[in-house]
Amino acid sequence: MSQSSATTEHVAATRIRRGHHSDLPAINRLIERANSADGLPRVDHAELEAVTDRGQLIVLEIGATEISAVACIAAGRGLAFLVLDPAIASLELEQRMIAVADALCEAQQPAPSTFCGRGKRRR
Repeated sequence: MSQSSATTEHVAATRIRRGHHSDLPAINRLIERANSADGLPRVDHAELEAVTDRGQLIVLEIGATEISAVACIAAGRGLAFLVLDPAIASLELEQRMIAVADALCEAQQPAPSTFCGRGKRRR
């Protein structure tokens, strides 16, 4: 199986859900895997809980065993960080997580007023 079809298969068999404090140990393991793969600095483990309290986590699971991606949305700022498991990282997966984060940010924006002018309702 080619790398492309393997990645597509993984992405198709995933579940995206809201993250919780109980996910922090699995998120820490994900961050460690990503850090060891490329050495780039990411979210510090000590900061993760504080960021979780201020923002909203989105996690991607493959099966029910481990978190394979996490995104944090900061209120009023949008996407604060995104970490992908290096074993399955792909542009397709990155775009999927960013699209979900963008949609949640958009959904949290206040609705535009349905009134304009001097109390006249827009149609």
